[in-house]
Amino acid sequence: MNYHNLTKHAVICLLLVVLAASSTVSAQRRNNTDRETKTSEKDLQKEKMRQEATKSFPEVSGALTEILEKVSMNQASEAAAIEQARQLLDENKRNGWAFDDAQKGEYMLLQAWTAFYEGNPVDAVNWSMRAAKTDAANGDAWISQGLFCMLNGKRPMMPRVKKPKAKRRNNSDGGRPRPSRRKNGEGMSPLESSSASTKPYGEQGVLEFDMSLLRSEMLKKRFDRSEYQSVDGSAIEYIPGEDTLCVLFWQLKEVTPDANDVPSSDESSNDFMMGYGGGPQKQLDYDIEGQREYMKLVSKACQENEQIKFLQINTNKTERTSELARDSDVKKGGPLVVAAEPDSGAEEFAGLKADQPFALIVDKEGIVRYAGPAAGFMPAFILTDLTGIQIDLEEQEEIQQQVQQQARQQKRQGSSKKGNGEIPYYLMMPGYQPPPQDKEEPVPGQDPNKRVEAPVAEPNAPAEPKPAPKPAPKAQGNQDFPTQSLEDQIRAEKLLQSAEMHIEESRKLRMKNPKQGIEDARKVMQQFPNTEHAEKARDLLRRVPDRWKQQHNITDEELGY
Repeated sequence: MNYHNLTKHAVICLLLVVLAASSTVSAQRRNNTDRETKTSEKDLQKEKMRQEATKSFPEVSGALTEILEKVSMNQASEAAAIEQARQLLDENKRNGWAFDDAQKGEYMLLQAWTAFYEGNPVDAVNWSMRAAKTDAANGDAWISQGLFCMLNGKRPMMPRVKKPKAKRRNNSDGGRPRPSRRKNGEGMSPLESSSASTKPYGEQGVLEFDMSLLRSEMLKKRFDRSEYQSVDGSAIEYIPGEDTLCVLFWQLKEVTPDANDVPSSDESSNDFMMGYGGGPQKQLDYDIEGQREYMKLVSKACQENEQIKFLQINTNKTERTSELARDSDVKKGGPLVVAAEPDSGAEEFAGLKADQPFALIVDKEGIVRYAGPAAGFMPAFILTDLTGIQIDLEEQEEIQQQVQQQARQQKRQGSSKKGNGEIPYYLMMPGYQPPPQDKEEPVPGQDPNKRVEAPVAEPNAPAEPKPAPKPAPKAQGNQDFPTQSLEDQIRAEKLLQSAEMHIEESRKLRMKNPKQGIEDARKVMQQFPNTEHAEKARDLLRRVPDRWKQQHNITDEELGY
């Protein structure tokens, strides 16, 4: 009996154990199924967001390209383009994690430029630096962070180039160097670079500028009040607090016993001309002639502002004034000062290394805000930011090309130039037509190819009355200004365009200060009174927001009230 009961209890216990085990397995299966279902739903959601990010990224990239193309010509982006960029950034904020590093870099760079045009310079610096760190191959990010840093009085972030370590002999392995564990740059930080990996400042994008030619050691240096004497006897005075100074430093090749094997720095060098290594864009001209032409072009755009001083300083240790003074091409980039010449005012720069020419831009506080080649968009962009003068590189380049083309054409025709040898830029403007010249009518029955001899007056013949002088022909152009020259009309139109751009942007962007637009409108009213242009300038002043009218003291008299 006891045995039978024991057997019965054992069977019951075994059944209970089996039921418990099966219920546990079923529960685990249900949990695993639920977990797999949740994981699959999460993966599906991630994949959906990744597809949305991939679909929307071309719009982000297109908005960035549109802004950078304007920047490359130093042209201000329209307010509508900045508003569209801000909307794209907000719409893609939640999809940012799904971008790869290259896409994240462009997204951050668009953040930087949008912040800059919205009046947030600190955000522009931070976002551009993050873009360069995230995608070290983004050349536009490196250039942008360098620009924003200099605009904010900081030194640009530089890539950390991986230097090869000196090989050490190891007695344990017979003196053979140990192989490196890093291959093709693997394991390096985003800011490290090697010859086997990407270029130090990334690949060329929309912006074109060689960051390796910046003279970072000269940034933030201070200039005191000074006066420089040029080789032609003129004096250039720089007064901190009032003036902005632009200097082009260069030097001639020093004559040394081994100079025959050293290439001249004044000649075009492939290293200087290559930039980022080609591409559909033109290559920048970093030689001395190209930089002089750049300074000449920018100085012409700033010629209306007498508080922007341009000059160039030769830094050779030995005085070579007589040689330099004979070279008329040297003066293209501004008045020439030889630092080694006594009483030049630039003696401290004698011996400064400038075998690769470079420019300095000194602000009104006397601080160096730019130190690098006079080429590309960056010097003009910084000068525009400091002075408010719009320097449209595309427009200036077109005018320069037209002038050079006309000069070459006249040279081929054998015609000689008058005056100082330069052709006024307004003669090359599209649509300009020279005034008609009066032609002598041929006498009937006379051979037009036969030389006409002047008649000899008889001694007793009465003097013939002189014909009344013919009125001078009017220039064909804007007939609203019959007493103004065509050059004045063009200058007034350019001032009005600049005034309208700044004032209209101040109406759309709250942080935009229309100071430059107000100054341009006032110039038009002062230089062209009682004209249609003055009325247009007055209308623009009326459109200035009230908060800016009070700050810039716009009077009722100026508004015509």
